[in-house]
Amino acid sequence: MITILLNLLIKIALLILLGYVLCRMGYMSEDFQKSLTFFMMNVACPASLLTTAGNTFDPSESSSLVIIFVAGILFHLAALAIARPISRRLPLTPREQDAYVVMSVFSNTAYVGFPLALELMGSLGLLYAVIFNLAWVLMFFSIGISIFSGKGTFDLKGVLKMPVTLMSVVSILIYVSPLRITGVLLDTLNSVGAMVVPICMMLIGCSLVNVSPLDILRSGKSWMVAALKLFIFPLLMLLAMWLIPGIPNNVKLACCLMSCLPSGSLSVVLARQYGCNPVYCSQTVVQSTLLMIVTIPVYLGFASSLFPVI
Repeated sequence: MITILLNLLIKIALLILLGYVLCRMGYMSEDFQKSLTFFMMNVACPASLLTTAGNTFDPSESSSLVIIFVAGILFHLAALAIARPISRRLPLTPREQDAYVVMSVFSNTAYVGFPLALELMGSLGLLYAVIFNLAWVLMFFSIGISIFSGKGTFDLKGVLKMPVTLMSVVSILIYVSPLRITGVLLDTLNSVGAMVVPICMMLIGCSLVNVSPLDILRSGKSWMVAALKLFIFPLLMLLAMWLIPGIPNNVKLACCLMSCLPSGSLSVVLARQYGCNPVYCSQTVVQSTLLMIVTIPVYLGFASSLFPVI
């Protein structure tokens, strides 16, 4: 696990560094970054979501998949209910409060969660991670976007019109149906969807141009996010899985894994899109990604001892 985390951290660091250097050299202007953000949210991200519909639906795992999906929805709702009132009591501006809530609740489920699930639990663990990610997608691209937009109300009509929301619904419908995306079309979607992570990380690098490395580690506002994201919420998930009877251990372990991941890099993209302090978001994402090297092995080691998978 440590090797996987270190490899992920190195890839993330190199991509962030690339964005930082390109921005410093003037190759990633503000207008270019806005164009990349638009491409990310309206083309690359929807393509990435559609690729999840290519996974095989196993009827024998139906009950476990339902549990994972419901757990994902309930986890995010509970986290939102906790993070919002806490944010209002912290020394943050209103827009920083919005960013605090989103970054505390929504994790880097795909780029960090998927390889860890595959390593710890094999192909079944990866399937569980994909289903949990579907819950994340529905919550992030509806409630998460409504918070970042700063409108104060949930614009259901506006959210449903977004390409990412439409593709989230379409991917779930395809996944539970006999239909499958295969062949050249799937390969094309995979190629386009693979751009999501590099673009996200390079945009983070651009946001850090005027920030020193020490500022990232000394940012008290980012540590406030880490307290919830990497410590409190994972412990609450662990407690819930321990108290609820009848859930298979592999499902419990998968839920614990998906609850302890660092803040999602897409938060930076949305912060840039909606003018919600992208520098703060970038600092927080980088800081929580660094901290995961310590927190994830300790937490998952404890979870594995409570919920051993044979």
